[in-house]
Amino acid sequence: MSREQCLSLERNNSVRRSSKVVTVAETNPAYLHCTVPHASDYLVAWTRLSDDALLTAGSQSFTTDVRFQISPKRQARDWVLIIRRVQLSDAGCYLCEVNTEPMSTFYPVYLEVRPEEQEKTKPAVIPKQSAQLMIKMDNNALYLNCTVGTNEKQLMPTTVIWTRNSEQLDLNDEISETVFSY
Repeated sequence: MSREQCLSLERNNSVRRSSKVVTVAETNPAYLHCTVPHASDYLVAWTRLSDDALLTAGSQSFTTDVRFQISPKRQARDWVLIIRRVQLSDAGCYLCEVNTEPMSTFYPVYLEVRPEEQEKTKPAVIPKQSAQLMIKMDNNALYLNCTVGTNEKQLMPTTVIWTRNSEQLDLNDEISETVFSY
Protein backbone atom coordinates (compact mmCIF):
# COMPACT_ATOMS: atom_id res chain seq x y z
CA MET A 1 0.00 0.00 0.00
CA SER A 2 1.39 3.40 -0.95
CA ARG A 3 1.74 6.29 1.46
CA GLU A 4 -1.07 8.17 -0.28
CA GLN A 5 -3.41 5.17 -0.12
CA CYS A 6 -2.62 4.73 3.55
CA LEU A 7 -3.24 8.36 4.48
CA SER A 8 -6.52 8.38 2.54
CA LEU A 9 -7.92 5.85 5.05
CA GLU A 10 -8.35 8.53 7.69
CA ARG A 11 -11.90 8.76 8.97
CA ASN A 12 -12.72 11.10 11.84
CA ASN A 13 -15.25 13.73 12.87
CA SER A 14 -12.70 16.51 12.91
CA VAL A 15 -12.07 18.91 10.05
CA ARG A 16 -8.37 18.80 10.89
CA ARG A 17 -6.53 15.84 9.39
CA SER A 18 -4.21 14.05 11.75
CA SER A 19 -2.63 11.44 9.49
CA LYS A 20 1.10 11.16 9.90
CA VAL A 21 4.19 9.90 8.16
CA VAL A 22 6.95 8.69 10.46
CA THR A 23 10.44 8.16 9.02
CA VAL A 24 13.13 6.29 10.96
CA ALA A 25 16.45 4.66 10.19
CA GLU A 26 16.65 0.89 10.32
CA THR A 27 17.47 -0.52 13.80
CA ASN A 28 16.18 2.63 15.54
CA PRO A 29 12.90 2.72 17.48
CA ALA A 30 9.74 4.09 15.85
CA TYR A 31 7.05 5.93 17.80
CA LEU A 32 3.62 5.97 16.13
CA HIS A 33 1.27 8.37 17.89
CA CYS A 34 -2.52 8.22 17.94
CA THR A 35 -4.06 11.17 19.74
CA VAL A 36 -7.72 10.74 20.61
CA PRO A 37 -9.44 14.13 20.15
CA HIS A 38 -11.39 14.14 23.43
CA ALA A 39 -11.13 12.36 26.75
CA SER A 40 -13.04 9.12 26.69
CA ASP A 41 -13.10 5.48 27.64
CA TYR A 42 -12.98 4.43 24.00
CA LEU A 43 -10.99 1.35 23.08
CA VAL A 44 -7.95 2.17 20.96
CA ALA A 45 -6.47 -0.54 18.71
CA TRP A 46 -3.42 -0.62 16.43
CA THR A 47 -3.41 -2.77 13.28
CA ARG A 48 -0.64 -3.39 10.74
CA LEU A 49 -2.38 -3.32 7.37
CA SER A 50 0.23 -5.26 5.36
CA ASP A 51 -1.00 -8.49 6.98
CA ASP A 52 -4.11 -7.24 8.85
CA ALA A 53 -2.42 -8.12 12.14
CA LEU A 54 -4.09 -6.76 15.27
CA LEU A 55 -1.10 -5.54 17.28
CA THR A 56 -2.75 -3.98 20.32
CA ALA A 57 -6.19 -3.25 21.76
CA GLY A 58 -6.26 -1.01 24.79
CA SER A 59 -3.14 -1.80 26.78
CA GLN A 60 -3.09 -5.45 25.62
CA SER A 61 -0.61 -6.70 23.02
CA PHE A 62 -1.72 -9.34 20.51
CA THR A 63 1.57 -10.00 18.76
CA THR A 64 4.33 -12.39 19.71
CA ASP A 65 6.91 -9.96 18.32
CA VAL A 66 8.35 -8.41 21.48
CA ARG A 67 9.58 -5.38 19.52
CA PHE A 68 5.99 -4.05 19.50
CA GLN A 69 4.75 -2.31 22.62
CA ILE A 70 1.86 0.01 23.44
CA SER A 71 2.42 3.01 25.67
CA PRO A 72 -0.92 4.60 26.55
CA LYS A 73 -0.61 8.16 27.80
CA ARG A 74 -4.23 8.50 28.91
CA GLN A 75 -4.00 12.03 30.31
CA ALA A 76 -2.52 13.25 27.04
CA ARG A 77 -5.03 11.07 25.15
CA ASP A 78 -2.05 9.70 23.21
CA TRP A 79 -1.68 5.99 22.44
CA VAL A 80 1.89 5.38 21.26
CA LEU A 81 2.77 2.22 19.36
CA ILE A 82 6.50 1.65 19.91
CA ILE A 83 8.44 -0.55 17.50
CA ARG A 84 11.93 -1.31 18.76
CA ARG A 85 14.82 -2.13 16.41
CA VAL A 86 12.81 -1.29 13.30
CA GLN A 87 13.40 -3.52 10.28
CA LEU A 88 12.89 -2.68 6.62
CA SER A 89 9.96 -5.13 6.58
CA ASP A 90 8.18 -2.99 9.22
CA ALA A 91 7.63 -0.20 6.68
CA GLY A 92 4.04 0.41 5.65
CA CYS A 93 0.64 1.49 6.87
CA TYR A 94 -0.46 1.21 10.51
CA LEU A 95 -4.00 2.04 11.53
CA CYS A 96 -5.09 3.39 14.88
CA GLU A 97 -8.79 2.65 15.39
CA VAL A 98 -10.90 4.30 18.08
CA ASN A 99 -14.30 2.67 18.72
CA THR A 100 -16.36 5.85 18.52
CA GLU A 101 -20.10 5.82 17.78
CA PRO A 102 -21.81 5.54 15.38
CA MET A 103 -18.69 4.63 13.37
CA SER A 104 -15.12 3.92 14.39
CA THR A 105 -12.53 6.64 13.88
CA PHE A 106 -9.38 5.75 11.90
CA TYR A 107 -6.01 7.49 12.14
CA PRO A 108 -3.49 6.03 9.69
CA VAL A 109 0.25 6.36 10.24
CA TYR A 110 2.64 5.50 7.44
CA LEU A 111 6.03 4.21 8.58
CA GLU A 112 9.00 4.77 6.28
CA VAL A 113 12.19 2.89 7.16
CA ARG A 114 15.50 4.09 5.73
CA PRO A 115 18.18 1.42 5.30
CA GLU A 116 21.27 1.68 7.46
CA GLU A 117 23.98 3.65 5.76
CA GLN A 118 26.47 1.25 4.24
CA GLU A 119 29.24 3.84 4.55
CA LYS A 120 29.34 3.28 8.30
CA THR A 121 30.57 -0.25 7.82
CA LYS A 122 32.89 0.29 4.86
CA PRO A 123 36.51 0.69 5.85
CA ALA A 124 38.45 3.59 4.43
CA VAL A 125 40.62 2.35 1.60
CA ILE A 126 44.02 3.97 1.30
CA PRO A 127 45.53 3.74 -2.19
CA LYS A 128 48.38 1.26 -2.43
CA GLN A 129 50.80 4.00 -3.50
CA SER A 130 50.69 5.55 -0.04
CA ALA A 131 52.01 2.46 1.77
CA GLN A 132 55.64 1.39 2.12
CA LEU A 133 56.48 -2.20 2.85
CA MET A 134 59.79 -3.40 4.29
CA ILE A 135 60.49 -7.12 4.54
CA LYS A 136 63.14 -8.71 6.74
CA MET A 137 63.96 -12.40 7.06
CA ASP A 138 65.51 -13.66 10.29
CA ASN A 139 65.90 -17.44 10.49
CA ASN A 140 62.33 -18.78 10.09
CA ALA A 141 60.61 -15.49 10.91
CA LEU A 142 59.35 -13.02 8.35
CA TYR A 143 58.97 -9.41 9.45
CA LEU A 144 56.64 -7.18 7.46
CA ASN A 145 56.70 -3.48 8.24
CA CYS A 146 53.93 -1.49 6.57
CA THR A 147 54.02 2.28 6.83
CA VAL A 148 50.78 3.93 5.76
CA GLY A 149 50.83 7.59 4.88
CA THR A 150 47.90 9.92 4.43
CA ASN A 151 47.17 13.50 3.64
CA GLU A 152 44.96 15.81 5.68
CA LYS A 153 41.87 14.99 3.60
CA GLN A 154 42.04 11.28 4.37
CA LEU A 155 41.32 9.57 7.66
CA MET A 156 43.90 7.23 9.11
CA PRO A 157 42.74 3.63 8.81
CA THR A 158 41.90 1.70 11.95
CA THR A 159 42.60 -1.60 10.21
CA VAL A 160 45.29 -2.75 7.82
CA ILE A 161 44.35 -5.75 5.68
CA TRP A 162 47.12 -7.97 4.36
CA THR A 163 46.51 -9.71 1.03
CA ARG A 164 48.41 -12.15 -1.14
CA ASN A 165 47.38 -12.67 -4.77
CA SER A 166 44.28 -10.53 -4.06
CA GLU A 167 43.19 -12.89 -1.27
CA GLN A 168 42.95 -11.65 2.31
CA LEU A 169 45.39 -13.41 4.63
CA ASP A 170 44.17 -14.74 7.96
CA LEU A 171 47.06 -13.88 10.25
CA ASN A 172 45.20 -13.65 13.54
CA ASP A 173 47.03 -16.58 15.11
CA GLU A 174 50.40 -15.75 13.64
CA ILE A 175 50.81 -12.03 14.28
CA SER A 176 52.97 -11.46 17.29
CA GLU A 177 52.95 -7.69 17.30
CA THR A 178 50.88 -4.97 15.69
CA VAL A 179 51.82 -1.36 16.24
CA PHE A 180 49.85 1.67 15.08
CA SER A 181 51.49 5.05 15.43
CA TYR A 182 49.96 8.26 14.18
